[in-house]
Amino acid sequence: MRDAKYKLALNRQKKELMCFAYHNEDNAWLVNPMFIEPKTKLATPYPCSTTACKDASGAGTACRDEAGNVIPDQEDTVFAQ
Repeated sequence: MRDAKYKLALNRQKKELMCFAYHNEDNAWLVNPMFIEPKTKLATPYPCSTTACKDASGAGTACRDEAGNVIPDQEDTVFAQ
């Protein structure tokens, strides 16, 4: 997710993707709701600071930005109404 200049995320409520998209490091991300059967607002924030990303063994871990800092939990702000 770190190799493109601009990034588009369709909000399918995939935790890892949405943590990076909502964190929006370098203002490179654009989040859009899904076009067909869009998801409703997620009731709780994405658990970016704890378990949203996966380590090499597949276990949940904190998501980290390019500088290695833990991404804080992110609210779901782009969804179907």
